[in-house]
Amino acid sequence: TVFTLGCTIRCIHCQNWGLSQWQEHGTPMGPRGMALLIARLREQGCRNINMVGGDPTPYCWLWLRTMAHVDASIATVWNSNSYYSRETSLLLAGFIDLYLLDFKYGNDSCAAEISGAPGYWEACTRNHLMADRYGEVIIRVLVLPGHNKCCTKPILEWIAGNLGPWTRVNLMFQYRSEWRAREHKELGRRLNRHETDEALLIAREVGLMNLVSG
Repeated sequence: TVFTLGCTIRCIHCQNWGLSQWQEHGTPMGPRGMALLIARLREQGCRNINMVGGDPTPYCWLWLRTMAHVDASIATVWNSNSYYSRETSLLLAGFIDLYLLDFKYGNDSCAAEISGAPGYWEACTRNHLMADRYGEVIIRVLVLPGHNKCCTKPILEWIAGNLGPWTRVNLMFQYRSEWRAREHKELGRRLNRHETDEALLIAREVGLMNLVSG
């Protein structure tokens, strides 16, 4: 796993806000330096390179140039919030083996209010379809307190209807109130048992068959 600083969105509940909001100090590195790092990791037995942050999108150019200098055969993992441009999705096509993607919101209103991500639904659904077309896909859905009806339900319905019931989905219940989350009343607490049971019921009702939860 290689972490880069920065992100394309500003989730007020971000658990890695030190990375995503540039609060930590990284190590400047160009394509050749990154390629040497990857070669060392491969020699140590790493089977894939997990590109993560923050979000890897601001460094798409760096990853493309880096892998051009890597001779070893190693799988690529795009570990992203799914909020990136059509142009980025085309650059990733054929380059990424496994897309490990977040599906955060079921509507643009919640996405804009909580993560400063206007047009999230269109970008996210488009990028999931592209990922499914060009690689393997695992989708993470972080269940937020008070957001089952507006987010969890439409997200899971869309996945089942557009990617199929056997799509690998990780329904996550480990939400914590981090960073600025308490600025929104519903985000200032953990999930309750009713909300986790409700999310699991939604997943069953929409017909998802390849679900991991917890």
